[in-house]
Amino acid sequence: MKFGYYAIESVEYSGGVVNKLLGVVNAFQKFGYLSHLSLVSGSTGLFSFVKYALAISSAEEDMLFVRGISYGYLLITPAIFLARLRRRKVYLDVPTPQIVAFSEIISAQQNLVAKIGKCILLVIMGPISFWPAHVVIQYAPEGKYFQIGNKKRIRLIGNGIDIDTVIIRDAEPSWPSSAFHLLGVANVSAWHGYDRIIRGMAHYRDTQPNPLDIYFIVVGSGTAIADLKALSNKLNLSEKVIFTGSLHGKELYREYCKAHMAVDAIGIHRKGMSVASTLKSREYCAIGIPYISSYIDYDFQGNEPFRYCVSQTDNYQEIATLLADIFTKQSLPRKEEIRDFAEKKLSWSSKLEQLGVQKDK
Repeated sequence: MKFGYYAIESVEYSGGVVNKLLGVVNAFQKFGYLSHLSLVSGSTGLFSFVKYALAISSAEEDMLFVRGISYGYLLITPAIFLARLRRRKVYLDVPTPQIVAFSEIISAQQNLVAKIGKCILLVIMGPISFWPAHVVIQYAPEGKYFQIGNKKRIRLIGNGIDIDTVIIRDAEPSWPSSAFHLLGVANVSAWHGYDRIIRGMAHYRDTQPNPLDIYFIVVGSGTAIADLKALSNKLNLSEKVIFTGSLHGKELYREYCKAHMAVDAIGIHRKGMSVASTLKSREYCAIGIPYISSYIDYDFQGNEPFRYCVSQTDNYQEIATLLADIFTKQSLPRKEEIRDFAEKKLSWSSKLEQLGVQKDK
């Protein structure tokens, strides 16, 4: 059988998103399918949506994953319906709940007319957006309006990762140590909550009698970088919070090997979400680094020793408390146990099994 993952090639796609798409394709290959990634070139403008819809409706594969775009279903939905008429099995992959898409559109750096237009499309299409698909894959709960007629269709799972493409780090910094290194890797937005880390570092420094040196390495660009730099300067942490810009390959790998702990998104609540499944958290696990998080993730029970959870608030004092507690430990979670968890629970092969995808004999 043949499988295709369809998506619009977008400048908004980070390396993590592209790796996810390829991870799904590789998982289907392991299941015995002839599979490929079909990226429709262009931005997310009208012409690109038309090309995207035509590609979906004329797909030759037996099974399709279609990456949803919150305001694009006016064209995507009829295309999926046409694909079904041609007896294609269609999984609609919805990266962000439609109810959350409203806040993302409003906070985006676009003109007001474009924002209003996208929100209107969201409302008009509503739950109809999902109706033609056999299965709708979501990673966080959807709003009740968008669930109308879709409750049996929606499958709530955690994101996966292509384990084989991620190399476990070959070194870990020693611990205990005279300095503690935190690492954040992202296309940095306000909802990553990195300001909580910076404020927490300052609070720890100002309230502890003999504070340990804490360094926070921020890898990546993004809309929140300027504010984070200003905050670091204001709190006299410019020498402790280091912005490297985007790093890839060996340069990024070296940072992973130097860090005691990573930082996942700890500002998800700013998007109106309490449940999430970030791609970066999967990457951290596959690489073998413990990390700080804040949201509910269905792939985790909540008692994993390598996942340190803080509240879904803007509270930064608890970051200082958490760090102070970690510093009393004589050891940190080992990379092998974190990697083992990723291999068993977070691979895309395991996700396909959850979705009921059968191996092709």
